[in-house]
Amino acid sequence: MSGIAAIVFMVLFAFQFLGTVAYLFLIAGLFKRLKASHTPVWEALGSPSLFLNNNIRNNWLVLRWLWAKRYMDLQEADTIDLAGTVRAVLLTLLANLAVLIVLFLVIDSAKWGRLPGAN
Repeated sequence: MSGIAAIVFMVLFAFQFLGTVAYLFLIAGLFKRLKASHTPVWEALGSPSLFLNNNIRNNWLVLRWLWAKRYMDLQEADTIDLAGTVRAVLLTLLANLAVLIVLFLVIDSAKWGRLPGAN
């Protein structure tokens, strides 16, 4: 089982890496589109950017905005689609991360011959 789990772990890790890169490009595009076409929304989100104005507060505001699907109020199909894609990619990456953590624990417990927390 641990051999198969290790292979699945490596594939999912590669997916996580590539998905994260894709997410960064998508969110940067969303920030650019919001700044150009929906400035009040962009400012309400703390004027986020990928690197220069990236802080915990802005990230929290953007995540809440995406989670609540407030982008549906923008009345622009392209921006709504992009924001929906960003949200879907983010949720997929979070689910993938949870699976990676479980697989890591399975592989680690198989390596040591015990389950985590077991005596």
